[in-house]
Amino acid sequence: MSSFQGFLKTNRSSILFELFLKEHNTFRLLFFIAYTLNRESIPNMYGCQQGESRVSYHGCKLTDSEFRTARKRLEELGLAKFVTRGKGRGQKTYGQLTNTSMFDPNIPTLLENNLPNINAIETAYKILTNSSISDSYDENTLVPKLNNNTISSFNPHDGELKTNKEQENKKEDMKKRTTATCAVALYDCLLQMDNLSLEEKKSLMQYPEDRVQKGIDWAKANSIKTTLIRTLHWHCRLATPPEPTAGNSEQQRIALLFNEVLKEHGHHHLYDQNLTAIPEGKCYILVGVGATTISLSNEVGLVKKDLEESKLEILKSHSNKVDF
Repeated sequence: MSSFQGFLKTNRSSILFELFLKEHNTFRLLFFIAYTLNRESIPNMYGCQQGESRVSYHGCKLTDSEFRTARKRLEELGLAKFVTRGKGRGQKTYGQLTNTSMFDPNIPTLLENNLPNINAIETAYKILTNSSISDSYDENTLVPKLNNNTISSFNPHDGELKTNKEQENKKEDMKKRTTATCAVALYDCLLQMDNLSLEEKKSLMQYPEDRVQKGIDWAKANSIKTTLIRTLHWHCRLATPPEPTAGNSEQQRIALLFNEVLKEHGHHHLYDQNLTAIPEGKCYILVGVGATTISLSNEVGLVKKDLEESKLEILKSHSNKVDF
């Protein structure tokens, strides 16, 4: 008779169910041993004595590491034992059940030598679940009691419900993270700026929120002739950005426009200096053969006159005409 003929009895067991739910590789190796063990009293073609099964990682469709881990786990739980026979490349590993409370291959001698032992079952269950099942087995038959308080009730949906709950929790966490990400994608002060495109708003996210807010406040309090986004970037880059004030706003506006003339005609050094100077109430201009500064606290007409003269100096060496 072949080892694969006959019956293999599977008993209800909370240990077996725990293995099925939590340790798939350990369960696979245990089932493989029970299913393929030699039921005959003489060795079979694989060299298995009665009650033995020749096991290997490729036979169980496991990796070598998974096989070794599962083997060690079964020995630790007291559910199977293993022996190795042969040497070198001919070395083979054989497994044998040491507890028939889960799989019963219906071998009288195996049953006599491996009767279910409540202490062994208790120990294995504690290792698997870190809890006790002393009250879950009938003390005479060692058959698990069916109740609603322990896993021995064998509710087949317990694992499914747990898995569904974990998936729901993951979805909820993902939703919260997504919502939080959307919420901080743009500063609150930028959400109200309808005159800026989404890309322009995103470009301002490189600056701290308080700097962006100050830039928006300054732009609202002052008349600007350049684009809004350009002005906001300019304001946010300043080491000491100007505060939004009512006084001298016209002088600063004119100075900013003049500064763009400097930049357009290649006077980048003066342009960079003015990025700091204009907020401080002064402006670098070109007069004669060099550069000087003017105060932006002067009257609008005087400031405009000085800037116009400097503008003419610049245009002398350029053919372009730039209007404010």
